[in-house]
Amino acid sequence: AILPQHMTEVVGYGRKDYREVITPKSAVRKYIFTGFMKSYYVENKFDSTTEQDFAFILENESKVLKWLRPVTNQFSIYWGNGAHKYEPDFIVETEDSIYMIETKKAKEVTDDDAIARAEAEFTRMKSELTYKEDSIDLKSKKLDAEISALSTEYDTVKNLISKSIEKTFTMFSS
Repeated sequence: AILPQHMTEVVGYGRKDYREVITPKSAVRKYIFTGFMKSYYVENKFDSTTEQDFAFILENESKVLKWLRPVTNQFSIYWGNGAHKYEPDFIVETEDSIYMIETKKAKEVTDDDAIARAEAEFTRMKSELTYKEDSIDLKSKKLDAEISALSTEYDTVKNLISKSIEKTFTMFSS
């Protein structure tokens, strides 16, 4: 379930349309942005102009169905042997996929922490997928056993009916 937002309006800043250019750039964190059509929330706050710009792209990209700027504790993703909690910047839904996105400035793309967070999320998702595959495999084996048992039961009943019919014909033919 998507958690509710709890945003605090900074006195003297208020609300702005997400398409507005904010100067100085550092003031982006102080505004609550409105005007979204694809966001799960009608209002959003951003930590940087990079995030605000990305929201603009999401709103205007035809392949994007919905997007979410997750609130704190929306996800439980840990990295660094559980020492750090990762909270993605965006979740984006398209017709055929759901993406977890971390926005970064170009100079931060090789950031070791960002790579470690991505690897942690990949490991978590792979583990979840493996669990689901194992669960499906177990259900498949149970289904095979049930089909085998039903087949054996069917053969037994069929043999009993055949013998009963033979016995009946033998009685009437004598």
